[in-house]
Amino acid sequence: MLLACPLLLSACGASTEPATKVGSWSAVLNASGYTDGSAAHFYFEYATAKSDLGTPQAHRTPTRQVPANVRGPVSGKVGDLEPNTGYWFRVCGGDAQISPDVCGAARSFTTEPGVAGLRVSVGYANDEKQLGSTDGFPADWGTHSGTNGSVTFLSDPYLLPGFNVYMWDSGGVRFDNPTDQAISLDKVDVAIGTKRYNTNDELWPAAQLVVPAHGALILGSAGGKNFDTSDAGGLKAGCNGPPYPPTPQIEVTKAGATTTFYDTIRLLPSPTTRFGVLSFDCGPENHPWQRVDVVK
Repeated sequence: MLLACPLLLSACGASTEPATKVGSWSAVLNASGYTDGSAAHFYFEYATAKSDLGTPQAHRTPTRQVPANVRGPVSGKVGDLEPNTGYWFRVCGGDAQISPDVCGAARSFTTEPGVAGLRVSVGYANDEKQLGSTDGFPADWGTHSGTNGSVTFLSDPYLLPGFNVYMWDSGGVRFDNPTDQAISLDKVDVAIGTKRYNTNDELWPAAQLVVPAHGALILGSAGGKNFDTSDAGGLKAGCNGPPYPPTPQIEVTKAGATTTFYDTIRLLPSPTTRFGVLSFDCGPENHPWQRVDVVK
């Protein structure tokens, strides 16, 4: 399984290694390799059929450069996969002495099923810190619960005490359904550490959990700050951390089976600062929809 790429030539070599963090629509493709006296480059090819590798039907990760005289693992994350589907992949590359590129042996993996027919995302809407501005709210965020076209919005703002002003400070969970049939869910819970939301269906009753065909269902606070997930961790971590809040978990139950999605990281304000979209408690908090998967 472990052929070298480019086939143990003098200047560089690489071998395809098993994929990791395989979710329902994303995975990390891995390889190990080395360069000698000259720089090299590499990329991954992947496809649902092994015979498609090396053809225009295969997908490719961006080409990355590797300096001379290094040795170790390399990887590339892909995020355009289909759930419950088998894939083949291999590492390819070369250096200035090699043309065309050479590829290593192919490996395979199968993506997780997720929740059939649905894509799950998280976002945040907060106009407290922006004095009523809705700039930066997730797409299709409504002004109150209701249906607008193909989007059902289940969330309402809260009345600011002492003022006749309605405000938002709410996490959001979005379900997109590209299929031809509406999809009904039994339950949606969100857990952030020991804090749980919708335990007793107080936010989103089961009867309302219907994702329209070719449409979306958006869940948020129910007329208060009862989905103010940025405070759920209870840590009030500084923007530079640590400690960091716990990873938010979105638990989706359909036909009696529960699937957990993880709101893994939002990198703000620097690549060393890691929060979930729902648990971020610095700055304006607003965040566009970010798709979540069944792996951290």
